[in-house]
Amino acid sequence: FLVLAPPPGGGSGAVRVLLGGRPVRAASAGRDVRSGVVTVDRQRLYELVDLRRPGSGELELRFADGVRGYVFTFG
Repeated sequence: FLVLAPPPGGGSGAVRVLLGGRPVRAASAGRDVRSGVVTVDRQRLYELVDLRRPGSGELELRFADGVRGYVFTFG
């Protein structure tokens, strides 16, 4: 989970979500991810991944210009 906010001045922005260097697959994507991308249209908590079991790996987030992220948490 990550609190995200759109670019200042309105509009929306995108965050690409990669797991292990590849776009997160639908089976591992959180409810806010579509085809490996989160569309950030307002400030709120976004679910990025939903892993069925514990494991290790690298989570990479690629922010569009102006998109802001705050308070990263695991749930």
